[in-house]
Parts: sequence; structure tokens; C-alpha cells
Amino acid sequence: MLEKEKKCIGIIFGGESNEHDVSVSSAKTVFKALISKTNINRFWVKAFYINKHGVWLDNDQSLVLLKEKRKNETIDKYQVFPKREINFLNTIEFQGIDIWFPLLHGVNGEDGAIHGLLKFTQKPIVGGGILGSALGMDKILMKKIFSHLEIPQVNYLDIQNQDLSDDKVKNNLSVEIIEKLKLPVFVKPANSGSSLGISKAKTRSEIIKARVLEVNAKIIWKESLSNDYEIGLNGNFQKQNAAVAIGVIEELINFGFKVKERSIKEGLKNTKWSGRLEIINCFNKKILVDSAHNFSAAKALSEERETWNYNNEGIYWILGVQIQKDITSMIKVLIKENDHILLVPVPNQASWKLKDLSNMNELNHLNINEFEKVDLAFNYLLELEKWPKCTPVLTGSIFLVAEFIKFAKNQKF
Repeated sequence: MLEKEKKCIGIIFGGESNEHDVSVSSAKTVFKALISKTNINRFWVKAFYINKHGVWLDNDQSLVLLKEKRKNETIDKYQVFPKREINFLNTIEFQGIDIWFPLLHGVNGEDGAIHGLLKFTQKPIVGGGILGSALGMDKILMKKIFSHLEIPQVNYLDIQNQDLSDDKVKNNLSVEIIEKLKLPVFVKPANSGSSLGISKAKTRSEIIKARVLEVNAKIIWKESLSNDYEIGLNGNFQKQNAAVAIGVIEELINFGFKVKERSIKEGLKNTKWSGRLEIINCFNKKILVDSAHNFSAAKALSEERETWNYNNEGIYWILGVQIQKDITSMIKVLIKENDHILLVPVPNQASWKLKDLSNMNELNHLNINEFEKVDLAFNYLLELEKWPKCTPVLTGSIFLVAEFIKFAKNQKF
């Protein structure tokens, strides 16, 4: 049989998913079969390895990996970051492929993404189609289709777009899981294959830990920064944020990035964030603005409050919150006895109004006045007999803070 009569099989393997190593192992098995005595005269192989950062390697480099007998010996040296944008179409030779054999596992592999790309080459592809792959990979959609078709399956609860850094959200999820499914439960990624990321949770805390494993994450605990660092941002909470930022830098250093200690300290010192615990002077009066717009940010602001002079005598809060936000939990954590709420709309956004809050019995005891615009609320403060001892606070929305800063600069009603 002549060389040109052989079919060229294009193998794509590796990828950015947490199943990268599984993909490499699968590719080696398939490659070994294609070059066996049985198939050596029928097929020849072009290979394309995608490293863990999405960089495509050419055929020569990829074949070195496939021929390697030891377990992933040279893979580490290929884990380079993309220099600029990833544009593999300019450098990867796709010509001459007769049949595509994608062996990517997980995201961008089994979810139909690579199938959609290869379809443009108008060559046959081993495996499922785009839609079948996408639905099979997305466990939530798959289960919804099963339910619609009345195909028997075990009970399940899907968790999407939840802020697991919010203690209230975590607690509510734990309660819902226990009520609907009972313990123990199995936690599985919605978009991952094989058995990676699956955990058995017997307690509430194990449910959260399982979620971390599900997304292939790593928990790194960082203590709040000491006073050795000067931070350009105000508030004790920013010391915690800065500690997280340093944790990220340390991980980057582990990847080979060179970052000097001096550069880190200079960066933290010079970092500015307009509207985050910032004192604004308006008509010779001081008001504190903060962009807290959800429960976790409001909780951090509430903790900062404990360090303010005269805070126990009551604080005037100019508060504007978008209608899709959980204003109830924000108010509960922020507002204390003797406090006053000056409720305003968020500029150009659907916002909570006093009539909405009046339907909530748990908030009926609060001192709330409503104003049509933020400048009218500020004027209300100016007309008080005395300016409040504890600096008034404007919060609830980034848009609201931006509007007030603009108003303060103009200082015109």
C-alpha cells in the first residue's frame, strides 16, 4: 500500500480542563493503537497538543509527548503562557487531515466546542455531534431533559451562580440540600466528565468543601496583612483583600513570574479605589461613601462601623439599592438602633422604594424617609439642627456613589 493511500488521523489532546492528564493518557493509548502492526500501513498521525494554558503545539512537539513512555515527563516544560493572543490557525498545519479524532476531555473537549471548530474543516469527526456532546456534558440540562421526557432518575438539586463567599448563601444552600435530598449526598460538577470532582458529603461543611473540589479549586488561607504594609485603600477589610492579592502573586511566582517585594509594597501603597470608604467633602460637610451593593460587602461595612466614633448614637444612611439586590439582608446587617435611612433611587436603575419595604414586617420599626433624588437626601441632612456626630454614609450601589461624587464636585442643587 502506498504512503498516500494511508488515512491521516488528526489527534487533538491536552486542553485547559481539569481532565488534562486523562486526555493525554487517552491520546497515548489511541496513538499506540494507530501505529500498531495492525494499523501502521492504514493510518498515519498528525497530533496537536494543547497545554494547560490553551497554547497549541505543532505536530513535531506533540508527537514527542505521545511517544514518551514515561508518565508525562516533558509536559511540564510545555506549560508556557500565551505570549499575546492565542491564534493557532496561523501556525498549526491542518492540511492533509482525513479524519479528526478529538481526545480532549472535559470543558472545550466533550462539550461540543472542539466539534464545532473542526466542523469547519469539512472532515469527518470521531465522536458525537455538537448538540449531543453539549447536552451530554451539561448535567443540569441533561437532567432537565430527562425530567421532561419522564425518564426515571435520582433526585437532584442544581446550584448555579451562587456567591459561596456569602455565609448566608452557604447556609441557605445547605438547608435546602438537606431538606430536599437528605444526607449523605454526592456533589458532582455540572460540566466535567469521568469521576473527577465527585465528592460524598455527610455534613453541611463537607458540602461546601465538595463544591471547592468540584470546580478544581484550591483553598489558600491568608491572614490579614500586618502593619508592615502601607495600603492605599481605607478600611480593615482591605487588609484582608490585600492579603488575598499577595496570595495570588505568590502563586504567580510559583509559575515562574518574577515579582519583587518592593514592587508589591509600592503597588499596595499606591492602589486607589474611588468610592470605597472614601470621605467626600460637599458644601463643607463630610460624608462617607462606600460602594457596598450586596450582603457580603454590607457586612464588611458594618464591621468597619464598629471602629467609628459616635456610631452608637446613630448613623444617617443615604441608601440606594437596585431592585434585584437583597436589600433586606443588607439593611439587617447595616442598620442598628438610632440609625436613620434616607432611601433614594439608584440613577437610571430600577430601585427599591419605600412602598416595597413597607410590606416587610421585619423592617417596619426602622426610621426611613424617601427622597426622589440623592441631592434632596443630602439637603435633608444640611437642614438638620446639627450635623450628625458620626459621619453620614452613602452606600448601596456603585452607580449611586458615582452620581454623588459628581454632585459633590459640582456642588449645585
